[in-house]
Amino acid sequence: MKGSSTFLAEPHRFQPIGDLRETFPGVGFAGLDTFHLGGEDLFITDPIYLADVYNSSNDPVAEYVRSNGIIVSGFGGDEACAVWWKDPILLLPLSLHPPRRPHAFKGAKVVIPRVACDSGSFLFLPLRSETPLSVRSAVEQVESEQNGARVQLPPGVYRMFYEQHDVPERSHLSFCRHVVVYRTE
Repeated sequence: MKGSSTFLAEPHRFQPIGDLRETFPGVGFAGLDTFHLGGEDLFITDPIYLADVYNSSNDPVAEYVRSNGIIVSGFGGDEACAVWWKDPILLLPLSLHPPRRPHAFKGAKVVIPRVACDSGSFLFLPLRSETPLSVRSAVEQVESEQNGARVQLPPGVYRMFYEQHDVPERSHLSFCRHVVVYRTE
């Protein structure tokens, strides 16, 4: 990784995201934490806005989302934030602690003014040419209701992390995390 002084998030704080296969065994989550973009959009939303991904066993949209998207939870619950980009990092600044490195935002830009979740989870779904029409229709519906947004990122391989910050006394680990999408190559 490059020198962290130029990063929007601090790589030494990166931790793996949770694996939903452990939390929801037998539901069909793929356990992904990495995806490739080659020019297609990345859609960010609360997964429940698209389908009942935690319970449904016969919904093709839910099945597609579970096997092709990355769902990140464990960051404190229902949240809303702007989404920031500064190559090579896409950042959802969700931690309750105040930013201690305001210089890190220099040169960064807001790529989505607001994205929110009600389920305590965010979905990151690459919208590929082979994405089924039923999923594309669900995405368009969520977008029309302003409950999700697309972002165009440079081609590459991306990996999901938490950026874990220090936890103040009487706080929870999950309340002191940002969600990071890091372009590894």
